[in-house]
Amino acid sequence: MNKSIERVFLVWLIILFLSNEIVCQPSPKQSNEEKPSMLQLLSNTLWSLKSYWEKTKAIVHHFQLHFTPPTLDFRGTGTGTGPAEAAVAGEKVKAAVKDIIGTSEAVAKETAKSAAEAVHKTAEKIKGSAQQESRDEL
Repeated sequence: MNKSIERVFLVWLIILFLSNEIVCQPSPKQSNEEKPSMLQLLSNTLWSLKSYWEKTKAIVHHFQLHFTPPTLDFRGTGTGTGPAEAAVAGEKVKAAVKDIIGTSEAVAKETAKSAAEAVHKTAEKIKGSAQQESRDEL
């Protein structure tokens, strides 16, 4: 465990050293005589460290998602304060279910009405064609 911590620390020192080398190089705008102030160096270093830290967090998160299974427990974190919140949540669920049932009943009625109209039109067409055939036979 200690060797892995030492390796991580060594990697961070190398990154810090490289970031300081990159930050301390004068930009093409600056002449060779002007050196960046200490405040500029500090702000640039902190900005690059923030960038490295965000990248490192993203990489660690990616590896964590890759090597650990997802949590399939969707019951929540248990941050509720007690039965009062559970009752309120239960009422919300009941109201949502009633809305869904009401909507599905309305959709089912409209679907049944459309199907009945289609069957009626088809029956009329069949009766009309049957009558036309009987007239043709006479």
